[in-house]
Amino acid sequence: MESVIAARGLTRRFGNLTAVDNIDLDVPRGGVVGVVGPNGAGKSTTIRMLLGLIEPTSGSGEVLGESIRNPKRYADRVGALIENPAFLPNISARANVESMAILRSVPKRRVDEVLEIVGLADRASDRVSEYSLGMKQRLGIAIALLADPEMLMLDEPTNGLDPAGIVEVRQLLRKLGDEGRTVLVSSHLLSEIEAAADHLVVIRQGRILFTGELDELLEQERSYVDLSPELDTGIPGLAAVYRNAGYDLNIEDGVVRVAADPAESANLNRLAIENGYVLRQLIPSAETLEDVFLRMTDREVAA
Repeated sequence: MESVIAARGLTRRFGNLTAVDNIDLDVPRGGVVGVVGPNGAGKSTTIRMLLGLIEPTSGSGEVLGESIRNPKRYADRVGALIENPAFLPNISARANVESMAILRSVPKRRVDEVLEIVGLADRASDRVSEYSLGMKQRLGIAIALLADPEMLMLDEPTNGLDPAGIVEVRQLLRKLGDEGRTVLVSSHLLSEIEAAADHLVVIRQGRILFTGELDELLEQERSYVDLSPELDTGIPGLAAVYRNAGYDLNIEDGVVRVAADPAESANLNRLAIENGYVLRQLIPSAETLEDVFLRMTDREVAA
């Protein structure tokens, strides 16, 4: 697997705070890579180090084969959107992009190309003040695309957007990834980029908890069945029945939680009846990908 980003022991401290803690990271070429974790997990600091905006305290990293200690060597091959993009609100979107093209010595023909890519060609003459937040984020991505970069790094591009804006940006990320670019995008909400991402990096308190394909994370989903006997005094006995049958389980809040596929529900009910227990509750459940993410990042999954 060819890596467009490679980091070894990458660390960044701010005084007594360790924002990024000795991470190793490999990002494959092509597609959308989601960097997800709670606020304060170290996502933005990691992206800033990769872009050469801040220096690591220790460790090493490469972007497109060049050291992050010398970002000038890859700066023109990487487009970036960090925090909310700033525009001149009282002029058109096209004029905003044209001014950035001049500053970056990009041919003027590229302006209409990037506006078309992000789906703003038909609104390019409108003043930016008339744009929704989602449209402004897409305009920021258009500017990041001006130099036709191999890679994009986008820090929380869906932050603060309404559901429609999130969908707009997510569809754009998927489109850019399908075109062969590597799109590295951070978010504190897995649900906002889950549908777009091919590869995920889960980070918490500056440490990587998971890195791999989306399907690999799906394999960590847990299924279980919650069962309650008619009388609470029967809980220990019911638990013993399932343990003796070879099931893993635990007892939580007066419920016997059996680690089993929901399809096992009928068998679990049959075992209870055969051993003299009447169930007042049998609830099969399966984790979602969001549940796995919340569990990995030590946050309580809402009931």
